[in-house]
Amino acid sequence: MPRFTEFADFADDAPALREIRHDIHRHPELSYEETRPATLVADLLEQWGWAVTRGIAGTGVVGTLKAGTDTRHIGLRVDMDALPILEQTGKPYASVAPGKMHSFGHDGHTTMLFGAARHLAARSVSTAPCICTFSSPRSTASRAARSA
Repeated sequence: MPRFTEFADFADDAPALREIRHDIHRHPELSYEETRPATLVADLLEQWGWAVTRGIAGTGVVGTLKAGTDTRHIGLRVDMDALPILEQTGKPYASVAPGKMHSFGHDGHTTMLFGAARHLAARSVSTAPCICTFSSPRSTASRAARSA
């Protein structure tokens, strides 16, 4: 019987993933401006053995991991953009970009997908090809506009 992934499997990665999240949180970029996180995403995925396509819809990134010959695929998706909000949290990793903040949790979501991408590449836990999409530059802006 196959062994499923457990939280303990990520213990060694936790400090690096925490630093990635804090870095993304410190440097928020609005929709269509996410060049810094897009570069970080693409560079790390490539380091971990993923094939990367950059520049999707401007700043989006798609990573593809060839794993096995299964005809099914695993798809994971996350947004990277921030909102035009002044951060006043006082956290040591607070935004250094005036008037921009990751208040929607995209920094955390991006980091979670990093953890999954790193885990899938390092442990060959899947027999199906995997696709991770880091993009959707309009998603947060359109949701924020609808809720205003």
